[in-house]
Amino acid sequence: MDGAVNILSGGKDIANTLDFYKFMIVPIGQLSGGESLQMCTEVYHTVEQVLTKLGRNTSTGEDGGFTPNLVSNEEALAVILGAVQKAGYKPGEQIALAVDVAASNYFENGKYNFPGEGFVRTPNEMVEYYVSLVEEYPLLSIQGGMARDDRQGWELFVQRLGDKIHIGC
Repeated sequence: MDGAVNILSGGKDIANTLDFYKFMIVPIGQLSGGESLQMCTEVYHTVEQVLTKLGRNTSTGEDGGFTPNLVSNEEALAVILGAVQKAGYKPGEQIALAVDVAASNYFENGKYNFPGEGFVRTPNEMVEYYVSLVEEYPLLSIQGGMARDDRQGWELFVQRLGDKIHIGC
């Protein structure tokens, strides 16, 4: 997604408990490149402070996102949301959130198995999970929310969320 900056990294290739591949922020509004960069930089450094205060890892992955062990993907969103507020910005008005799930990595035998959180969900349950995240957090985009070969899951995903957020493959 254009303008998105990676803040936290997870997924199969990262040695942490986060299943989602990327947790990003997206500045909103008519901003110059410098204004967007300043906002993202301030939030990024605030996330680092929050993670340090929580006693969590502040190492970064190859794409620059911090790689802490957190309880859940929702905790990752909450940490970022709190940092947005602590940095002085209004979530959903000045900065939105975006995720890249890379769900194809977790799709097996018609179900999504997320080992970091220890849950197995059907495609319908995954879509409802995303609906609850969109209702709880100012999510602007979900990339890779369903597996590439889960056609029925994609259809339901687009049906339920296509008019509310940006959906990417």
